[in-house]
Amino acid sequence: MYKIVCSFALVMFLFSCKNDTKSPEAGVAPEKKELTESDKRQVNSVMTKTMMTGDLSKFSSILVTAEMVEKLSKGKGPYTVFAPSNGAWDNLPEEDFNALLSQDNRAALKEVINNHIVDENMDSATLVQTIKKKGSYRMKTLGGIELKASMQGDSIMITGPGGVVSAVGNSDIMAGNGVVHVLDKVLLAPKQDN
Repeated sequence: MYKIVCSFALVMFLFSCKNDTKSPEAGVAPEKKELTESDKRQVNSVMTKTMMTGDLSKFSSILVTAEMVEKLSKGKGPYTVFAPSNGAWDNLPEEDFNALLSQDNRAALKEVINNHIVDENMDSATLVQTIKKKGSYRMKTLGGIELKASMQGDSIMITGPGGVVSAVGNSDIMAGNGVVHVLDKVLLAPKQDN
């Protein structure tokens, strides 16, 4: 028993001894880097705002896959991004969703994403005022298609390709180079059966 206690005490003593020498960097805070104007714009971009919005994690990931990060984080804009929510992507048929994300379909994916982005800054107040004045508002996307904004009660509705109608949910996620509005549907024309 005495040998066990002594062995235990020796092991504890050896492990409790530590090297108290400190490197010159220990305890010194790293030097803060000042953000450049470009860094500040990127931090406040529609891309960053999209990535920071929990219900847009799938859209953010798809933006990366579609190679849109550079444009939406460093582009001057202004952009209005109609971003489908996670639930909107979940409601797409799995076969269509997987086909869009396949390596062979990058051009089609980029086109779908570009059809959710307008090259102007349209916050919800501006959209509502314009719709009330004109009855509806037509916008040309980066993908070249036309989206139509209209009102249904108090909700802003966006009509996309093939007549897909999506409600704007969370709106006015403001960024330095535009604004993001969350949609409840992906603006993707339904497949036509042959």
